[in-house]
Amino acid sequence: MKGLKMIYLGMLVIVALILSGIYVLNTSDKIKRLDTELTWYKKAIKTKNGWSQGFGSYKLVSFDRGETWYNYEGHSDPESTRNNGFHFLTPADTALVKHIKAWDAIYKFVDKNGPIDFTDKDLSVEEQKRLMEDAGFEIKEKK
Repeated sequence: MKGLKMIYLGMLVIVALILSGIYVLNTSDKIKRLDTELTWYKKAIKTKNGWSQGFGSYKLVSFDRGETWYNYEGHSDPESTRNNGFHFLTPADTALVKHIKAWDAIYKFVDKNGPIDFTDKDLSVEEQKRLMEDAGFEIKEKK
């Protein structure tokens, strides 16, 4: 009788291990799929929020990796599913997008090269001046 209980217990343990293995494999596939979706989402959907003197406050969203930008207005975050996440969605002002991209270029340059001091670095002096002018700065020669 004791031997029969041990056989049943052993079979129960084996079934539990098989079911656990199936669950782990199924869960790891779901995790890989969700990770792939999250990676795509982080690359494809971009947001920019801020304030600029010439444009005031802005909230922008892009669904194509920053190629096309849209304004969104309202209290919902663009990632929200309530009310489809948006109250109003209109094409962004191209001048604002150009302004933001110019500032992004300055941040990228400064992160890599340090302060803009109009000496030859990755960009020539003229390219550094154009970088600053694109962001709205007026560059004048010192007299």
